Amino acid sequence: MLDYVFAMIPSKKNQLIILILLIIITVINGIIYIIIIPPWQSPDEPTHFEYVQLIADSKKISGSVTPNFFLQEQIISSMDHYHFWKYLGWPRPKPLPVKFEDTPFLRLVRAHTQIGIKPPLYYFISSLLLRICPQNSIIFKLYLLRSFSLLLTIVTVILIYLTARLIFPEDIYFPLAAAAFAAFLPEFILIGTSVSLDPMANLMSSLFIYLMIKLQLRGLRFHLLAVIVLVLIVSAFVTYKCLTLVPIFILGICVYLSFSPEAPRKWVRIVLTITCLLFVCVIGYSFLVWSNPRIAQIFIFKASDLHSKFLSLLSGDLHLATYYYPWFHNEVFKSFWIKFGWAMYSVNPVYYLILKVVSIISLIGVLIFLIKMLIIKSCVSSAVRRSILTLIISGAIAVIVYYWYWGLGARQVTAQGRHLFVSLPAWAILFVLGLRELSPEKYRVTLYFLLLICFILFDIVSIFGYMIPVFHS
Repeated sequence: MLDYVFAMIPSKKNQLIILILLIIITVINGIIYIIIIPPWQSPDEPTHFEYVQLIADSKKISGSVTPNFFLQEQIISSMDHYHFWKYLGWPRPKPLPVKFEDTPFLRLVRAHTQIGIKPPLYYFISSLLLRICPQNSIIFKLYLLRSFSLLLTIVTVILIYLTARLIFPEDIYFPLAAAAFAAFLPEFILIGTSVSLDPMANLMSSLFIYLMIKLQLRGLRFHLLAVIVLVLIVSAFVTYKCLTLVPIFILGICVYLSFSPEAPRKWVRIVLTITCLLFVCVIGYSFLVWSNPRIAQIFIFKASDLHSKFLSLLSGDLHLATYYYPWFHNEVFKSFWIKFGWAMYSVNPVYYLILKVVSIISLIGVLIFLIKMLIIKSCVSSAVRRSILTLIISGAIAVIVYYWYWGLGARQVTAQGRHLFVSLPAWAILFVLGLRELSPEKYRVTLYFLLLICFILFDIVSIFGYMIPVFHS
């Protein structure tokens, strides 16, 4: 019945209508999140806001700003006004601190500053908004920055839709289901409507994956490679987490060279092109070290941390913290879907159980599709084969880097599945693809419709069953 109804509308018009409706619903959903989440109740909002405001006041693009304790006192007073401590289950400090570093909770979770720790691009761009309204209240500015984050999140959802449509252009409802995975993923929208650099990082990483898929489908073109490298550079200035995209880029090129029939004939030109682009990157980074060593220092510290961990693991000085892995795995999974209020609140365990079962079923479907794709050459085109392998690599690298950084050695850590959103297009497309593979072709439209309904229902349950009761009861 659904197939018949949808078939009544021409394909191209159908796709446009679907995309417009998806954008409208995502906007409405995002506005709801902005309204129901009290000020300062998204992870690291106080210090992200402080950094933006400091750059707006100083009108500097670099990370050379210094903390303003009067501003911190204002933010802490606002946090107290909006019951920050109550929602976290912490006793209200008496007397109220005037500095973030003197605030017990922020100091405990190591969120007392972002200055000199995070690259400044997000903060500089966001500061341009605050310069428009310098006299407005802190809360007005907070909601303005949240709205900016929502705009970035909407573009990210559109990019996921376009990426899925690149891979399966003939299956016009598959992109809708993949984009809906993100549009109604509670944790993604929660972070995507907060004052944070994550929405911009998610957008840049989604754009990167979109371009990588385009490369796999259209072939290695100099202009496309140049744009991808540019996106890599810009995304690194948003957050060092986007350095995860570098191995994805390298392995993605290897996939193209391995599975493209044209690659052997063009390998000299390909090697020269990549060498030239890498040389440009080296020159650019050298200029950064010369012009602003403080920003370059951020990347050096993070890269050296990963490098030292790897060497310590090989030498036996560092061991896998296997005793806390069961807890860690579970928390990463839960916080990928939804843990709100500084990751303090979960939903009913039955929802996570259902999500685990469905995720395992989807994984089985992806493995079946992968085996068919590699064994039966006529199953899909070589371009689709390369695209799916690139998505799998994207997801795998995101997990490996996250565990490499947070899962090695005994340390105090809070598992945050939101850091895996650097590969969100891969998670969304592969999740739907796995279920699609296990569904008979004649029922696929029905499957997409049911997935859409389930995504929306889970989002509604999270909002009205948990977030509103916690924050507004």
